[in-house]
Amino acid sequence: IKPDMTTRASVAERIAQYEHAHAHLSNAHDVVVVGGGTVGVEMAAEVAGHWTGRQAKRVTLITASERLLNRMPARASRLATAWLEKYGVCVITNARVRDAAGGGRAIRDGAVTLDDGRRIKADIVYTCLGAPPCTSNFTIRGVTVGSPIAVADTGQVLDDKHKPIPNLFAAGDVCSSAGEKNALNADLNAALCARNVQRTLFNGGALARWPADICHGSRKSPDVVVVSLYKWCAIMQVNSIVFSGLLPALMKVVIEFMQIRTAKEDIVITYLWSVAEALTIFVASYIP
Repeated sequence: IKPDMTTRASVAERIAQYEHAHAHLSNAHDVVVVGGGTVGVEMAAEVAGHWTGRQAKRVTLITASERLLNRMPARASRLATAWLEKYGVCVITNARVRDAAGGGRAIRDGAVTLDDGRRIKADIVYTCLGAPPCTSNFTIRGVTVGSPIAVADTGQVLDDKHKPIPNLFAAGDVCSSAGEKNALNADLNAALCARNVQRTLFNGGALARWPADICHGSRKSPDVVVVSLYKWCAIMQVNSIVFSGLLPALMKVVIEFMQIRTAKEDIVITYLWSVAEALTIFVASYIP
């Protein structure tokens, strides 16, 4: 389903890829998802929630960690595991799939093999282990480009002497800034860089620093995550608080709608998104 990291594709080509992927999944009976983070949990939930009854697929979710969503509080893991098992998903923890990075190539004779020798039936494998940023095409004079790209707390790219390059910034998944790689932090990274580019161009004083100058003086960016469990349920984390149900699911729908409209440069929605983001950061700063 993921696009090739280095090859451009037209909208028509991407639609064709999605249709092919959907047909492949529709014809599969045994589905294996490798990776118990947010993407792996959402993927398993989508398959289990969509195909039910006589059309139900046998879904197995495998993670090398002791629990699902191991970067979130333990309550989130318990809620996700309970929902998935209710919908018939087999959750296997503390296990690794041989050749998992190869996706479908991990399937041998209709099954994937775990490191302990166990074989799990599989018609299709989704590898949801995350991927390093694709920085191989970047060439920056004086910089050994890593993955991710090293940046200062101002968002400026660091050279090989660990000094910030004045007019070069990086934000989002591609950079090494502290905090989870999620939509909120990507937006906050972008806000930091945009503010500092403006100050650099117009001599607007000292550069803003991450995260204090973007997050109301906080020493860290807020942990705000919404994990969808099919359509009508989701798990939401706001720092140490975790809750689930219909409300987080509706919030996820609103977030996705606003993000898409913002990407389309809808002025009204962009303004509302900025207000909502600022309010989220402010409220989260008072939640431990």
